[in-house]
Amino acid sequence: MKSRPGRRTGAREEVTRRTRKHRKKFNSKTLKTASEEAVTAQTEESTRESHRKKPRDIEQIE
Repeated sequence: MKSRPGRRTGAREEVTRRTRKHRKKFNSKTLKTASEEAVTAQTEESTRESHRKKPRDIEQIE
């Protein structure tokens, strides 16, 4: 959804920015082969795990 020049609100710009980012991500996903898809899924899962573990590790150190 492109913003018309007459209606420049912060929310509308935020929406276009978000969709542009999503579209870029979606395009890159569709162009990958099955093997690359498996690798990316694995890396995404590992990053998700590391993000999940970080706050708990900090609490244990204190």
